Amino acid sequence: NEKTKNYSITVNFGDLTATPRPVDFVTAKGEKIYDGLAFSLKEIQVSDGTPLVKGHKAVSSESEVDYFSELTDVGSIENRGRLRKVTIKDGDGRDVSANYAVRNLFFGVLTVKPRPITITTATKSWTYDDDYHSSAEYKEISYRGPIAEGQSVKPLADGHTAVAVQNNSTRVIDVGEYENKAEFTIKDSSYYDVTANYDIECVCGKLTITPKTLNIVTYSAKKTYDRRRRNFDNL
Repeated sequence: NEKTKNYSITVNFGDLTATPRPVDFVTAKGEKIYDGLAFSLKEIQVSDGTPLVKGHKAVSSESEVDYFSELTDVGSIENRGRLRKVTIKDGDGRDVSANYAVRNLFFGVLTVKPRPITITTATKSWTYDDDYHSSAEYKEISYRGPIAEGQSVKPLADGHTAVAVQNNSTRVIDVGEYENKAEFTIKDSSYYDVTANYDIECVCGKLTITPKTLNIVTYSAKKTYDRRRRNFDNL
């Protein structure tokens, strides 16, 4: 351009700055049915509110997280942890962690749900004897939670037993049929009461008192006819 010679041009270069992309993480959340074992989930995920660049992913196996939470009994807690290092890689496997600024580690929730079981009480029968009878026993215990096809699940956690509560079951004395209502506690291998970790449904068996067979034999007597009435009740 002919007019360019009329100008003295100085070019000042500006700066182009790429700032780290902010990213938040959250510890895993999950739930399980009580089984007497400690429950923990040692995983982290990128928060939905701060997605990574398309094709990038956080590599859990190369990240460093201190986890502090595990849960055994029924309830819910935060899956707390401390994030010490996060490794993020692109689609070619290059480490691009330096291009991200980790801001927060949010906590998921761990939940343990009660173990659902059904206790069926015993069925028994006695002949009436003017004495009280009871049967604080169970016929069977079954698991009533979800079961995958082809899988079998034990009703109680390993080492646990069902124990009848004494003096808190049906007692019968008179002839008839009665529901065998009973109360049970669940004990672990140390005989610690873990009943609160179970959702117990009771199916009642039957207690039956049948009539006692009674044979009545009357006496025989005779007298010579004398036109008088004679009472034989006392014979």
